Amino acid sequence: ARKAVRAALAGLPEQRRRRLVEEARLATQDLELRRSVLLVVGALGTSDAADAVIDALADDRVAQEAEQALEMLGPAAILALSRRARTGPSHERAVYVEQLGHLADESSRAIASQAILDATEDGAPDVVRSALGALSFIGDEGTFGLAARFLISESSSAIRQAAAAALSAMTARHPEV
Repeated sequence: ARKAVRAALAGLPEQRRRRLVEEARLATQDLELRRSVLLVVGALGTSDAADAVIDALADDRVAQEAEQALEMLGPAAILALSRRARTGPSHERAVYVEQLGHLADESSRAIASQAILDATEDGAPDVVRSALGALSFIGDEGTFGLAARFLISESSSAIRQAAAAALSAMTARHPEV
């Protein structure tokens, strides 16, 4: 269905597609309209669309639709999230890193993994916790040691708990290691 919607939207004039992206950025009072526009913009699959949808994550009123739109965006979302995971306030970086873990697939895993690994070196505990949480979803045999290092570190109990959860999830996915 995503491909069909994307193909239909590709037939729209560029000006109309840009207008949809701008509508997604507006914090309008008509929440139902914004929710619908976010979902349509998610089907566009462009980097501009990804940036507009990522901006909407900060609005609790439309965050659920923004998350759904991110899933529809696919690799365009991974690139934008990876870029944003390295800059901005720590609470926003933490959300972006968490989303990377949820959204990465085989085609985008390398890009997402690098941003997640970089986030484990972040000085902000909430970003590190999110990075460990993301490893729960995409970590592999190469990241066991990293998670184990946080488990036995002098880090906060929340970070050690996130490391334990990451190790548990990675072990379940890779029992042969």
